[in-house]
Amino acid sequence: HLVRHDPAGVVVVITPWSGWYQSVSERGGGLAIWLELIGAVAQARPARSVRFVASSGHELGHLGLDRYIAENASLVKGAAAWLHLGANIGANEGRLRLQSASDEIEAIAVSSFTQAGARLDARVPRGTVPGGEARNIHVGGGRYVSMLGNSAYFHNPFDLWPQAVDL
Repeated sequence: HLVRHDPAGVVVVITPWSGWYQSVSERGGGLAIWLELIGAVAQARPARSVRFVASSGHELGHLGLDRYIAENASLVKGAAAWLHLGANIGANEGRLRLQSASDEIEAIAVSSFTQAGARLDARVPRGTVPGGEARNIHVGGGRYVSMLGNSAYFHNPFDLWPQAVDL
């Protein structure tokens, strides 16, 4: 992770990297965005710390993220924000939804989608326990925004290039 003096608090960017079968659409979009963000943050050199976490054990109840949280317990509530890059971002014929614990963070995310001309299909109502690893942060009382989609190939051996993704 990139360590800086962070008077405003750390931001944590999480995505799972493991899944059932090849997981091209399930994990590919989140990992691609995660890698791009590492480069963008390194180049921008922000004043706050940004931690990038790619966890394993997603398919086993988020075991990798559970371990990370156990070793960094103060981050759940102490982080300025968590950004969760969930399953099926960019899946072929998928629908992208946004989950958030905060009106402020959600507004930033929606504004960013609008500026980029990206399609956002749904927003999960505030207070709903979110899907994916954002659930761990929600249950712990953290501030998060999470994006994830759906796919006809979710947890399926046919989650393969090229049919499962929409570049």
